[in-house]
Amino acid sequence: MPIDSESTAKAFFVDRIIQQAEREGMPLSKAQRYMLSWAETDPSFVVDMELSEQCEVEIPQPDYEKKIQGLIERMYKRDIETNKDMKETYKEAYKTLKKGDHFILIMIGDAIGSKLSWFSLF
Repeated sequence: MPIDSESTAKAFFVDRIIQQAEREGMPLSKAQRYMLSWAETDPSFVVDMELSEQCEVEIPQPDYEKKIQGLIERMYKRDIETNKDMKETYKEAYKTLKKGDHFILIMIGDAIGSKLSWFSLF
């Protein structure tokens, strides 16, 4: 999958996170999946305050972020162990996504950002 836009990059991460959650037997609710796509700069993102509030009722934001960070760490580790070329896909998606203001970037950065930055090549 070529990562040629912020939307494609976000879809890559969101899909991987949802798959990892299901693999671990803890699928994300509709509200939690919705929050993965939250973005200030994505014109295709439709704000739904009801889903946003529902997510906060289900799980406080700090706990949600920690949960998603854990999923990201484990999915990255699994993907890299399974296919070493995935590291480049992750780097490309992260670099592309950083062009905008996406909530998911906070969790990706905290979980694996240091593994995806330019200096991790050395």
